[in-house]
Amino acid sequence: MGRSDAWARDNIEAVAREHRVCPFEFSLDLALWADLVICDYNYAFDPRVYLKRFFDESSDDYLFLIDEAHNLVDRAREMYSAELTKEKIMSVKRALPKWNEALIKALEKMNKVFLTWSKTCEKDGYFVDYNPPDEIYPQVRKFLELAEDWLLENQAAECYEEVLELYFESMRFMRIYEIYDDCYISLYER
Repeated sequence: MGRSDAWARDNIEAVAREHRVCPFEFSLDLALWADLVICDYNYAFDPRVYLKRFFDESSDDYLFLIDEAHNLVDRAREMYSAELTKEKIMSVKRALPKWNEALIKALEKMNKVFLTWSKTCEKDGYFVDYNPPDEIYPQVRKFLELAEDWLLENQAAECYEEVLELYFESMRFMRIYEIYDDCYISLYER
């Protein structure tokens, strides 16, 4: 492949294939040397996928030109929100084989917190709190620790995808929990 001043998706994929590297990681490395990066704005703002190489590891100044900025408020709300549901937790618990006692126990502890929250809901079926959901933090952390091991050891399990989905939802919840401040509210719904 010849030299290129413009690195479009096709060039990146071809060079990555030639050198047997991940095209996404290659594009992130290239971005460090670029004068202009065109990407979805979740790479600048989403705490799950933003370009850490630029924002956490660099003190350089950057300028953003944001197309479709009218969508940014809704997208940001989505990027900085996380949701866990009792239904999903119980569904995973029911799907797990009974011998997974530790993982089942972790899910039961998460469910117990949901039961407490459910009792707190007002007659409308919800309540708003300006404090982080500290009660569930240790239970989610424990679930993640156990689920990570379980996922590595049980890739052929029938309920693998369901556990994996809850694992990712829980990871997202923890990322948002860790940046929770006075700009956040917690909404609980029965």
